[in-house]
Amino acid sequence: STASEQTGTEAESQWPRKLTDMNGREVELPKPAASAFGAGPPATTLIYTFGADQLAGWNGKLSGSLLPYLSDAAKNKPELGRASGKDGTFNPEALLDKGVDVIFDAGDLGEQYRQMADDLQAQSGIPTMQFSTDLDKLPEVYRLMGQVFDDAERAEELAAYVERVWTEVDAKAST
Repeated sequence: STASEQTGTEAESQWPRKLTDMNGREVELPKPAASAFGAGPPATTLIYTFGADQLAGWNGKLSGSLLPYLSDAAKNKPELGRASGKDGTFNPEALLDKGVDVIFDAGDLGEQYRQMADDLQAQSGIPTMQFSTDLDKLPEVYRLMGQVFDDAERAEELAAYVERVWTEVDAKAST
């Protein structure tokens, strides 16, 4: 059947998939991502909150104060370095060895950061998606992550949670 004959759900599950990241870059993903690397701590945190199983590894050594809050599986993720910020320490070959399907970068958006993501994707050979760290964009971030991981249910759960909390905060702040 052709894409136009398929239901929305069937069409959405087609791979490879082209997505537009939050910086306007078109990124082709050959398959649903099972493992993601965060270029820096904001992106790593987003991946962890979406699902610790999808996190390929940490950007640096975990501080002891974090350990009580992490699952044993998360505590044992490897240290893969960071690709963004002042302490760029990652090795693209290490990402390939760990089976990383996609790199996420989160932070400010704009032409400078678009070029950095293009360079990171070219250097690593791994599709790279950019996300905003503006709090009001968080539901959109989770929904886009759901497309990358092919997990719309988890994405909507997180997006709806954020929207519900904001509604409650707004209501309390206006009283």
